[in-house]
Amino acid sequence: MKNLMKYMNGEKISPKELNEGYYEESEMPLEEGVSDNYSREVKARINAAQATIDVDEDKFEIDDVDNTTTILNYIIHIEGRKWGIKNISLYAIEGPSEIEVIVSYYTEGSDDKQEAMVTLPLNWENVNIEEESGSGVITVGDEIDIQLANNEKGELFVSKITIPVYTL
Repeated sequence: MKNLMKYMNGEKISPKELNEGYYEESEMPLEEGVSDNYSREVKARINAAQATIDVDEDKFEIDDVDNTTTILNYIIHIEGRKWGIKNISLYAIEGPSEIEVIVSYYTEGSDDKQEAMVTLPLNWENVNIEEESGSGVITVGDEIDIQLANNEKGELFVSKITIPVYTL
């Protein structure tokens, strides 16, 4: 309250004037007050349990894939009515077009772990959403799951992306 009075210099100011003055000082136009676009850094857990890696035309079972972090962008839309809020929806979840991960594997007859850097293209069109309600927030989860598989040519690809979405 002290800061508000300092801002107003002890004068009576209407809420509209207060809002306009705030946005002028913050250099944010009044019409841009709130955005529907959000982003969040999430941990990508990568599961390669049923995948192999091709190295020099030999296939090796994947031992481990280093988890990575990525940024997800999404929209939260509030559908308002004169009487209140009708609906809040989270949709259009997207991330980078690809991620780089380190894949660990063992070659036949060796106890030394080998590593390879692999670039995985990501398709955000067919994401599996696991909705969880009652959490008190509307957002995407802290972690996403990425399932790896091999295509007909034996190449690694992302077969499934699962994203938890929390709703009220």
